Amino acid sequence: MPSPSPKMKPACPSAGRHGRQARPHPSAYRRGRQSRRWLKEIFRRENFQPKKSLGQHFLTNYRFLDYIAGLAEIRKSDLLLEIGAGTGALTAVLAEREAEILAVEIDPLLCQIARKYLQDYDNIDILEEDILKGGELNSEVIGELRKRRKRPSDGEHPSLDPESRDEGQDAKRARDLKVIGNLPFNIASATILALLSSPLPVKLMLFTVQEEVAHRLASGPARTGRRGSKDYGLLSLMAQVHSEIEVLRRIPASAFWPEPEVKSRVVRLVPTRVHLKKILDQEAFTELVKALFTWRRKTIKSSLLRALPHLRAAEKGKAEALRLLKSADIDPKLRPEDLSLDQFIRLSNLLTQACLPPGGQAGFILKDSP
Repeated sequence: MPSPSPKMKPACPSAGRHGRQARPHPSAYRRGRQSRRWLKEIFRRENFQPKKSLGQHFLTNYRFLDYIAGLAEIRKSDLLLEIGAGTGALTAVLAEREAEILAVEIDPLLCQIARKYLQDYDNIDILEEDILKGGELNSEVIGELRKRRKRPSDGEHPSLDPESRDEGQDAKRARDLKVIGNLPFNIASATILALLSSPLPVKLMLFTVQEEVAHRLASGPARTGRRGSKDYGLLSLMAQVHSEIEVLRRIPASAFWPEPEVKSRVVRLVPTRVHLKKILDQEAFTELVKALFTWRRKTIKSSLLRALPHLRAAEKGKAEALRLLKSADIDPKLRPEDLSLDQFIRLSNLLTQACLPPGGQAGFILKDSP
């Protein structure tokens, strides 16, 4: 019999199946796994109907829940952010690894169900919030995570974090922050982009997403022979410039309830600064990529002339655009969807240098896209 977890609260004994007494350790939750039958009964009692608009499909297959938790390589010293806790099925499996968890869930009734289901754990806080506010990571979530990273953990040897972007020199022995979640299709891309551009020093991101989103994350330009230009775009470039990406196991629709109409994939993103260090102005790079993919089917020359006010219309502007493309070793007849990440970086740096005002900072301003 496994010993009681040090991260669980003492619980009053209650009758389990066949009249046995429930014990306050993780195996009690394993006997109470969230099956379809369990969810249907709970939702019937609470008069709750899963909302398609919020992408509410609940992973009920314990084999996949355990697989996801294992991929996170969780240590007791870690701080976990779970996005979309739902009824707490994955939260419970993560909690057995004994790290501190901040679980974010937008639906108030699901928060209530999850709190009841997870009440015997003292390493979980459930925050009733939207993970995004105005297209960016919710500032309340950021604040909560910062407070928790400063606190000492009960775990072993927090990792050194000398380049922490949000805590400064005081966070040299900060706790590793890992983000995990089953992301609905309608917010998956926006959530990943918001996390990548946030000030939080995330160590690892591990998500279940629609298979289409997984392909877009890992896709390259058509001529590389990878997935092809259909999936390659803003999400691909921004994810790849910020992280190393692995597309992992497929999860069938039958593993969820209600069953979605699409297949899902587990993806792992490990943030890295390898590509970011090559970029002179990260904001300028981001705006350039956004603008060029607004006209992804136009030639790169045409896209530049449309996107950059200082290169627009006049003959001088066209000549300058061609000069920059030549300097970046980019064929002006190519389309934005044909350019590699390195080519985008080279073009961004050349444009940043070309737009450097006397005595000013690097960067350029793009006109609002139509």
